Amino acid sequence: MFLSSALVLLYSIPFRSLSKKSTMSQELVVSPQGLSQATIVEMIQNALSANTLRAYQMDLKIWQGWILSNDLSISDALSIQGLIQYLHAIKVGRKSSTISRYLSSIAFFAKCNHFDDRTKHPYVQLTLKAIRKEIETATKQAVGFSQEMVNAAIKGAIAKYHALVLTRETE
Repeated sequence: MFLSSALVLLYSIPFRSLSKKSTMSQELVVSPQGLSQATIVEMIQNALSANTLRAYQMDLKIWQGWILSNDLSISDALSIQGLIQYLHAIKVGRKSSTISRYLSSIAFFAKCNHFDDRTKHPYVQLTLKAIRKEIETATKQAVGFSQEMVNAAIKGAIAKYHALVLTRETE
């Protein structure tokens, strides 16, 4: 079933050994708070919509692929440097809102798996801000107005005004 597979991915990405460096166990059966994985999964399921779970699943699969391709441990991937490297690796061809969502998915994963959430660290946020600026400047920079364009717009507005005045006078 989709929902349960999304939750398994959400709750236990390191679940299978992700790299030679990974020292994590296959599953966290009981949380430090004494809650079973089944209870935590049920809590997540009740709190999040299917669309949110699907988005988290897709985002975390992309992150997992990056971790594997770079032979990182989860701890390394969740470090400030790891998160900054990931942001730079995924920025090409993506909107800034998508990159922000990827980071949110990682934050949710970290919290659910009792890791420190470093996604809000100032250096990570500054990197995200710089990437947003880079992406949005490249795609949304408008062409500046020339003096001729301004003059033409003014002449057009004046002509419309005179036409409107003449129409009203002839009525």
